Amino acid sequence: MDLIVVHYYHLIDTIEKRKKLIDYLSSINEFCFDSETTSLSAVGNEIVGLSFSYQLNEAYYVPVPANQHEAKEVLNEFKALFENE
Repeated sequence: MDLIVVHYYHLIDTIEKRKKLIDYLSSINEFCFDSETTSLSAVGNEIVGLSFSYQLNEAYYVPVPANQHEAKEVLNEFKALFENE
């Protein structure tokens, strides 16, 4: 009999949800992170989202707006988190 593994994915699509995620990630020792882009190439692509996970079978996706100004605002919300050793 095959084992069924359930995965939980959360869409973090508001400033309130982003703040809550950032606060939690800032309080733990480690987490996994991945950037989602329009291409696998190292140049000439744009970021479309951020993915985070800190426990097995659960992940959080933060979409990044296509508008450059709005995208910078969203990414800047995560600046202190990424600068924290």
